[in-house]
Amino acid sequence: MANDLKPELSAKIRECFLSYRFPEQMAKDLGGNDRFWPATYAEQWAPVRAVADAVNAPYNRAAFNAESRKELEAEARKRAQQQPAAPTHVARTR
Repeated sequence: MANDLKPELSAKIRECFLSYRFPEQMAKDLGGNDRFWPATYAEQWAPVRAVADAVNAPYNRAAFNAESRKELEAEARKRAQQQPAAPTHVARTR
């Protein structure tokens, strides 16, 4: 959960999240798991971070920001390529 939320809002979101039950078919597809479970970045995400670090793809804010920047730059290049080229000459008028 974001750490910049008001405590009351954070508690309400957590309550809603943890009390939600998946639809029956979804629970069946998930091997009988019928709800979200609380996870912490420090504990449950440790294996994810370890794998990311091992393949030189760190799972942290700096890496996220760098990836976001790359995506924005790629999108800007794509938009620039899709714009029609400006005319290279001007037709004379009489």
